[in-house]
Amino acid sequence: MHDAAQWDKKDIVELLISKKANVNIKGSDGRAPLHLAIANGNIDIADILKTNGAIL
Repeated sequence: MHDAAQWDKKDIVELLISKKANVNIKGSDGRAPLHLAIANGNIDIADILKTNGAIL
């Protein structure tokens, strides 16, 4: 989820969400996918994550 959010891979994010992946899982650096999407300007990904329950 983190890599897909960081690198703007919308299809992968949607697939992972459809398989019930945790949108709030934190990486070893303490950041969630939403943090990475926003930091990299991937607004569409951020919107998808927020719609599916992601929090900051």
